Amino acid sequence: MKTRRFNYHGYPLTESYFNAMLNRGHTEGSADYYARLVKKVESYMIICGISDINEEVANSFFEWWVDKSNPSADLQKRMTVILRRLEQMISGDVIDYSLPRKIPLSLPGHIQLSIDAFEDFLSRYKGLKPDTIRNQTDAVQRFFAVNSISCLKDISLSHIEYGFTQSGQKEVYKSAMRKYLDFLFEEGIIETDLGEVLPMILPRIPNSYPLPSVYTDEEIRAILGSIDRSTVQGSRDFAILLLASSLGIRASDICEMTLEAINFVKNELCFIQKKTSVPLTLPLLPDVKEALLGYLGCRKINSTDEPIFIQCRAPYHKLTRMGIWTIMRRYLKQAGVDPGHRKRGTHALRSSLASSMVREQVPYYAVQKILGHESPQSTKNYVPIDIGRLREFTLPVPEAYGRFDAFLKGVKPDERVPKHLCHRDHLLYK
Repeated sequence: MKTRRFNYHGYPLTESYFNAMLNRGHTEGSADYYARLVKKVESYMIICGISDINEEVANSFFEWWVDKSNPSADLQKRMTVILRRLEQMISGDVIDYSLPRKIPLSLPGHIQLSIDAFEDFLSRYKGLKPDTIRNQTDAVQRFFAVNSISCLKDISLSHIEYGFTQSGQKEVYKSAMRKYLDFLFEEGIIETDLGEVLPMILPRIPNSYPLPSVYTDEEIRAILGSIDRSTVQGSRDFAILLLASSLGIRASDICEMTLEAINFVKNELCFIQKKTSVPLTLPLLPDVKEALLGYLGCRKINSTDEPIFIQCRAPYHKLTRMGIWTIMRRYLKQAGVDPGHRKRGTHALRSSLASSMVREQVPYYAVQKILGHESPQSTKNYVPIDIGRLREFTLPVPEAYGRFDAFLKGVKPDERVPKHLCHRDHLLYK
């Protein structure tokens, strides 16, 4: 087999980038893939006689490259990453190797400024979490992306309705647009309070899954049993799914879990929940402790405050919620468990734990404390799924009498109902 040579002679920027990726632990193939994208940028700089790269040069190249090559959306996203890293490399800054979730939308300056101010408003005065704020501002940006609006005062109900039809997350869209329109009205940017009429013009989205998704104990054992724990990846995945199924920890908290949160001496897990910002202390169960020790035994930890669950390949970023969702889905398929209409993420394991505790008549207060719920109502949502216990409280069906009994006996409406069938009609039917 012919050995491939990575020769970037005459392209010093490309060669530096290639070596930087190798030093971070990337494979030669991965480093070469990105280096070839860098080479396109450096070739453009050489042709244009440019020795430095900044935001203006990056935008100029990006427009020229998109017009010339018509690349896919995924390739455009990767090129934006390359341009950002090159700017940081040339300026001597620390290179940010993270990938953006999507290509930034190009909106008119005054509209983008209003969204930036809205983002600051959500953070300062609404006290929302960063993830929630990002989802809300993303929804507003997509609203402008699908509508041709050049002035904020031109926003109309038809624009709002069209944006709703184009949105993939309709409840998020409704929530975000109402807050944004209220913000514009309070700031005097628009004259009509469109946020007040928004609930009237947009339909309510019915909940397709009114009950939490639940897997049986046998299904959960099959999922855990399908994991190959002899590998680093298998040890990691087993520990993650055990934390979700045995302790009901949310995926967002598993992503952020550090060595500081684990006390192997006191057998406790202590962390601040990302969703509620409320501290939570859970017992470190023996099987969970064993799984964590098994994973940490083959995982190098540089500091006690860095996330312990990371990717198994370079660049070794911490796992995201989507990454954990992918892990759960992989082992569902591997175990031969058919989810049907049930959800496929680790939150279903959390729901399963809650329902099993309710089924075993664990007090609601204890369930609430284990799950880290702030409101008792959140815990009570798991009660309807215990069908077995609900049957214990069913009421007997009352005996039919009067006209209803006559109807059940097949008496036609035009026939006179015998007196003995109607002696209690005055109690129910008058």
